[in-house]
Amino acid sequence: MKGNPIYRVIGLGIIVSSILAHISGQIDFTQPTWLWIPIFMAVMMIQATFTGFCPMSNFFGKDPETGSCCGADTSGSCCTPKEEKPAAESSCCSGAAETKAESSCCSGSDETTKAKSESCCSGSDEGVLEIKVLGTGCANCIATAQRIEQQAEKLGVPVKIIKVEEIADIAGYGVMSTPGVVIHEKVVHSGSIPTIQQIEGWLKG
Repeated sequence: MKGNPIYRVIGLGIIVSSILAHISGQIDFTQPTWLWIPIFMAVMMIQATFTGFCPMSNFFGKDPETGSCCGADTSGSCCTPKEEKPAAESSCCSGAAETKAESSCCSGSDETTKAKSESCCSGSDEGVLEIKVLGTGCANCIATAQRIEQQAEKLGVPVKIIKVEEIADIAGYGVMSTPGVVIHEKVVHSGSIPTIQQIEGWLKG
């Protein structure tokens, strides 16, 4: 939630509209009113975008990496432990392969292995598809990067995921709603988690 401009805009919208309603005489905040509850929630929402303090985390838990409230996650990826890569894959190209399975990581003959060997063993990014995921660390942004990685591994397409989290850099691409996806410096998606069909189209294209 920290640094998320959308939460700030929503919070400010609630507070400003409430103040205008009070000034115009539609609401009297000098008297007890239930409307103090949304005002309080708006204030907490705004402060959370600056401090990262998430009161709802006391009830729903908090993502250990982003600090986002898990109660706002609809992707199912928040607060779930990352899968550890098999030893054979993680040791690829490390120069310390100890088993036949490990050493075959970069010397296999199938197409998937060849694709991996080109990106892993050559020591360069040539032939690797660079994909940028725009987002300030929200749950949907993390889920987008994970989904792209999973589909790339499934199709045997070497990719390099770059996470762009600075608001100024995101705005530079003209993206107003995250997560966004940029391929070859062109925005191909924004505002939601892309579907598997969309991702396969990018990877095969």
